[in-house]
Amino acid sequence: AYLSSADLTGAVLVDADLFQAYLDSARLANADLTGTYLYDAYLGSANLSDAILVDANMFDIHLSGATLDRADLRSANLFDAYLGSASLNGADLSNAYPADPTKRTDLSFAYLGGADLTNANLSDADLSYAFLANAIMTGATVTGVTWENTICPDGTNSNDNGGTCVGTW
Repeated sequence: AYLSSADLTGAVLVDADLFQAYLDSARLANADLTGTYLYDAYLGSANLSDAILVDANMFDIHLSGATLDRADLRSANLFDAYLGSASLNGADLSNAYPADPTKRTDLSFAYLGGADLTNANLSDADLSYAFLANAIMTGATVTGVTWENTICPDGTNSNDNGGTCVGTW
């Protein structure tokens, strides 16, 4: 689907199939995208503020420059996602199903260089092999995060910091 600059504010797109959708600069603020399939979609500079993306499959998604402030991304699959310079201020990227350890936010291999993660909830997220150089993480909650071979906000490797990036921002 080609929906560049589309205004989908408040849209209900639960379990929608948006495989390889082109949503550059689209407005999806307050949209409900629970369980939506966004594999290989392009949402550069899109506004997803306050959007609900619980359990969304966002594998290999492109979100550079996107605004995801206060977005609910619990248990979203963001494996190999590109979020360079994205704003995730106050976003919830935590595990929606604490009783099920297989259901956790997957940010492994994600590119978050320069992303604003101020006050983001990253509890129990998998940040293995993620790139966080220059990310802003002031006030971020990182309880239970997996930091394997992660490039930390200061550019160091978590494996060289005792298996963590805590204290590198």
